[in-house]
Amino acid sequence: MGSALQVALSKRHIGVAKLLIARGATPMARDGGYGGALAALADSGQEDNGMVELAETLLSMSDVTILPEDLAKAIEAASRNGNQRIVKLLIERGANVNGKTERHGSLLQAASFAGHKQVVQLLLDNGADINTQGGIHGSALQAASFSGHKPIVQLLIERGADTNLKGGIYGSPLQAASFIGHSRLAELLISHGAEINAEGGRYGSALQAASSLDGNRAGRHARDDVSLVELLLDQGADINAQGGHYGSALQAASASGREKVVELLIRRGANTTAQGGLHGDALAAACWHGRESVVRNLLANGGGNANVSNALQAAVSRRHTQVVKLLVGYGASLDLQGKDLSDMLAALVDADDESEETIELAELLLDLGDGIIAPATDFAAGLAAASGRGSQRIARLLINKGADVNADAGHFGSFLQAASWHSRKELVELLLKSGADVNASCGCFGSALQAASCGDAQDIAKLLIENGADVNLQNNRPPALVAACATGYEQMARLLLDNGADISIEDREYGTALYAASKCGSQQLVQLLIDHGADVDVRCGVYGNTPLQEASYKGHGQVVKLLLDRGADVNAQGGEYGNALQAACHVGHKHLVQVLIDAGAIVNAQGGRYNNALYAALEGNHVPVARVLINNGANIHAFSGEYGSPLQMASLKGQDQMVRMLIDDGAPINAQGGKHGHALQAAAFGGSIDVPRLLIDQGADVNARGGQYGSALCAAVVQGSTQLARLLITKGADINVQGGQHGNALSAAISSGYGELAEMLIEEGADIHAAGGPYGNALQAAAFKGNQQLVKLLIDKGASVNVQGGEYGNALQAACYGGHEQLAMFLIGQGADIAGRGGVYGNALQAAAAGGHVQLAMLLMDQGADVNVQGGHHGNALQAAACGGHKQLVKLLLDRGAFINAQGGDDGSALQAAVCEGHEEVVQLLLDAGADVNVQGGYYGNALQAALSMRKVQLAELLIAQGADISADGGFHGNALQAAAYGGSEELVKLLLDKGIDVNIQGGEYGNPLQAASYTGSAPIVKLLIDRGANVSAVGGSHGSALEAALSQGHQSIVELLRTSGA
Repeated sequence: MGSALQVALSKRHIGVAKLLIARGATPMARDGGYGGALAALADSGQEDNGMVELAETLLSMSDVTILPEDLAKAIEAASRNGNQRIVKLLIERGANVNGKTERHGSLLQAASFAGHKQVVQLLLDNGADINTQGGIHGSALQAASFSGHKPIVQLLIERGADTNLKGGIYGSPLQAASFIGHSRLAELLISHGAEINAEGGRYGSALQAASSLDGNRAGRHARDDVSLVELLLDQGADINAQGGHYGSALQAASASGREKVVELLIRRGANTTAQGGLHGDALAAACWHGRESVVRNLLANGGGNANVSNALQAAVSRRHTQVVKLLVGYGASLDLQGKDLSDMLAALVDADDESEETIELAELLLDLGDGIIAPATDFAAGLAAASGRGSQRIARLLINKGADVNADAGHFGSFLQAASWHSRKELVELLLKSGADVNASCGCFGSALQAASCGDAQDIAKLLIENGADVNLQNNRPPALVAACATGYEQMARLLLDNGADISIEDREYGTALYAASKCGSQQLVQLLIDHGADVDVRCGVYGNTPLQEASYKGHGQVVKLLLDRGADVNAQGGEYGNALQAACHVGHKHLVQVLIDAGAIVNAQGGRYNNALYAALEGNHVPVARVLINNGANIHAFSGEYGSPLQMASLKGQDQMVRMLIDDGAPINAQGGKHGHALQAAAFGGSIDVPRLLIDQGADVNARGGQYGSALCAAVVQGSTQLARLLITKGADINVQGGQHGNALSAAISSGYGELAEMLIEEGADIHAAGGPYGNALQAAAFKGNQQLVKLLIDKGASVNVQGGEYGNALQAACYGGHEQLAMFLIGQGADIAGRGGVYGNALQAAAAGGHVQLAMLLMDQGADVNVQGGHHGNALQAAACGGHKQLVKLLLDRGAFINAQGGDDGSALQAAVCEGHEEVVQLLLDAGADVNVQGGYYGNALQAALSMRKVQLAELLIAQGADISADGGFHGNALQAAAYGGSEELVKLLLDKGIDVNIQGGEYGNPLQAASYTGSAPIVKLLIDRGANVSAVGGSHGSALEAALSQGHQSIVELLRTSGA
């Protein structure tokens, strides 16, 4: 809202504002939405002496602190509100008269739009640019023209305003004046050189703007007034100018229903069939808006000679019946497909009731569609709409015209289902009499009876059953009885049972009727179903729960008691929560927990999502429930794989009351086990400060080892909790204890990105040389994270810049992989060995190349890094860059002398690495630079086998075109054909066979191509190989034969094909 002073000024409470200033209020505070006290004052309305006096006071107080943006906001508000004296004061204090404003573009435009002539004069006298552009109206002259301020328009023109300046919503001042209907202003602008046919703006021309009535000109007089249009025409306006919102002046007038303007334009030569604009042409515009008399005029003057079908569609879609009749009488027809006509009919039904006009229009549509519609299919949308709306007359009309009552009805599947769901009894009767399939399985409810059951439409259900509806119909939706019980409709369920519904019928999601009713919580329904013989212990639903478990989870106490009274097994095991007690505990239904225990529930029963009831209560932090369980013998020492113990779980979740209760009941505070090792580490990771303090006060060992993070201190650090870390250190935690995934607390802080916390640990004595964790040491971790400040601190504290270890070998390599260029330079400046070996990438240059860091790679080479040094995951920098698809870096390395055919690394060569990753541009670059297409090495043996095995068709074809040897052996697959057969590209296998490769070539993992294809299950390739002469009985390879390979993977169709071929 802003400061008190701003609010007082905005409300013109001058006395209050003076009091606040006297009490020390800061006038230049810019909080809230006012932009400062000056702006709030200037925006409070028309100025008076008190207001001006206060403005002078504010300005005199702010000699030192006043800012240009404060002056700008204030002068904008003052200009907009016509506060001339305040504008003058602000100009004298240095406010920029040509400053920009958000809505109006300039101060001059704002004042012109609002009609403040004296402010306009003042701004011009002080250097305001009269032709500055921008804002919603483009210029000050357009703004004044739009608002109809003739004296300001006159003043601006006299002071040199450009009458043809383009821009803004309306393109020019003349179009703006024409849009609003200001004839005298238009005449004034034309007399001062305004171009009559200037293009641009929303309406394209002044004539189109004048012809429309979009400018909110009200009354019959405005509609009939042709003077402005006549003026523009007399001045040479192009009557058929194209463009703008309506495409032409005639379309604009037609859409607005300006009969006299339409007559004038036609008389003066307007093209009645001109195309373009919002509606396509003038006739379609008039039809869309229901302008009957304009339609008559246009038709009489050739307007129907073009695309009259579009006009008819427009009239139909807007339900202008009289216009439709008019067009039909003229001879219009619908140039549509049958489905389009059906959609129009559906829209008509959806948008209205069964009024006589709607029926009449529907009959017209059907008559028009006689030659283009296939009733059995094209009436589907219309009949679906009628079924949903209950439009019986239209439905009857469509059925009489041949609509298929059993056609697909979209969401509801059938029209009968739609009508049943919406309880349209008369329509249901009509559809049944017309042959609708009462048991059609389809749609969102499954069938009409299932829809009626879901909606408790008992009269509809009776009608459907009387007409043969199967009460036990099963499909992919809940059966009728289950559906009724799931929604709690007792009378509907009784009706279905009385008509033979099967009490044990089941749905995969909603289970049996009893299960659904128990979940719903209807005691009467449950009683009804049990009385009809429902199994109280049935397991069903998605998780296999029992009715008792579901009722316990939902908290339906009366249903739970009823089920227990009728023999439900309180200890039935299985389902999502294991048993009813655990289900009730998870949600926190304390009253039910005691009911179930009193009924014999085993408190420590195992199973379900939370292992036992106590853990379920802990998950939801239900302290009263946990108290009931413990009082009834719950084992507070029970072990859980993830949480270790109830105390550890409660500690992790920060449940201080639960933790205290468990400790008071004897839970061992330092018990080991679970993901977090012990309760204190769990609490530290959970982020609470109160629970760790409570545990320590109760004797928790702050240096206890174990768990994912090794210690409580490391867990706190991983969560970034400086406060908790300090607490643990204060309580004696060993800052350098080793263990856990990060190795130690310092490495954990750095790896997790908590630089300030790491600095605190160093201040507290953390060993900066300690080894451990994925980065090996603190320096490497900081380098990988790019924290130069921390790297510097560590080096200043004595960390060796070249210390080895960890994933990246050393700090320089870690920084290079992360792309931290400045940090890398810093490390080199500190003596980092640029040629240092080790780590996953072997050296700094390969690390930079793997990360795609061109500038960093260049820097390293400029510092003497060997471009061809071997080692690491990729073997060399070129292979690393190629593997990552870093084209510019590959080019740089080649330019710096990288050996293009150097071998080594996981992929054998740079070319094979690029092929494996599918980097086509890099592959082409390497080939163009002279890469040996047949160089051997790597997992696949050569580049071609890599492309074939990985089904990279374009790359394989490129390599073959570049001379790849299709007979070369080696690699995992042994040869090209086996690689292609394994890859699964029939096209590539055929290509190789056509080039003469031996179909029975031996070698590789699978012995021969046929075995490889059989293993992967590619029937087309197996058939192709057999057709080309593959030996189906050949032995060898990891599976012994093609048949054994297919059998091992369960490819039965391949097995049959091989056996049919003699295997």
